[in-house]
Parts: sequence; C-alpha cells; structure tokens
Amino acid sequence: MNILLNIWNWFKFNDLPNWIVVIFSIVVWPIALFLWNKRTVGAVRNLQVVVTPAGGVIPTGEQCPYLVLKFNNNTGEVVYLSNLAIKVSYIVKAHPNADKDISTGNHVLKFALKDGDNFDKLQATINTGEKVTTGLPLSNAYSSAEVVELMNQMGSHRRNCLISKFFILRFDCMIGRELKRVKFKF
Repeated sequence: MNILLNIWNWFKFNDLPNWIVVIFSIVVWPIALFLWNKRTVGAVRNLQVVVTPAGGVIPTGEQCPYLVLKFNNNTGEVVYLSNLAIKVSYIVKAHPNADKDISTGNHVLKFALKDGDNFDKLQATINTGEKVTTGLPLSNAYSSAEVVELMNQMGSHRRNCLISKFFILRFDCMIGRELKRVKFKF
C-alpha cells in the first residue's frame, strides 16, 4: 500500500496527468482527425450505379468494347460527382490506351452528360431523376460473347463489402451540403 502511495505522490509531484493530456493532444488527436477525414462509404442511398456493356471508339480512333456505368439520381437532391476512378481486377482487362494514373494504378473516368456525348467531363451535376454515363474501354481481346459472359458473371455475383472481384469504383459525391467519399466494391 505504501508503494502505491509513493507512486501516486510521484505522479502528482511531476504533473503526469497534464503531460498525458499534452501527449494525447499532440499525437492521438491528429491521427484520429486524419483517419476520420479519410473514411469512405460503400454506397450512397438512392444513387444507383448500373453496369452495362457497349461498344465505342477510344480517343486514338480504335473500336473497342466498353464497360459502361450509368449513375441514376433518385436521392431527391442535386448530386455532384467528381474524382471518378476505377481500379480493375485481373478478371476485367482494360484497354492498354485507357487513361491510367500510374501513381495509384486507377483508371481515370470521365462523364458524358447525355447519351451519345464524348466522355470528356471530369465532374457531373445530376438533378433528381436524371442520369450521367461513364465508361471504361475494355481490351480488344474481348469478343462480344466474352463481354456478355463478363456481364453475366457480374450480374450473378453477390456483392461483398470486403473483397472486390471485378473492380473498385472511387468517387467524391456531394449531396446537398454533405460530402461523401465513396469506395464502391464490385
């Protein structure tokens, strides 16, 4: 008992509780804030992402199949999308000339505000009931039957929040005044 009393007196004399608060404020709190600001969500309620196959021409003029992603806004508010990138797995083979950020390994995707437009917008505003489209050019090694088979695999795949089988879609989504960083695994 005397030892505990001596330890308590030493802590009290050296002002240890205040030093613990200082260390917490300098070390733990900034780390917690950093992690809080880097958090992502897996989906946005009533923002629907539909994956479909299509054909198209990439900017180099080559014909190739496309993995088309359509964003349908049913949230009841205006949605702003930006910083759209996709990281594909070994199952989905992207075209070698597709825009790719070599520092992250992600393919940078751009929006087409209307069907038939070029994919040239880095940001998109979607009003309620509207949709925007983006697409990833796939490798020419895919025949049309293989693209259909890939879409069938994606349709029958049950989405897992921990592991992505086909791709990871990342984007920033502003709904009203709330910013969400979305990491959609499929």
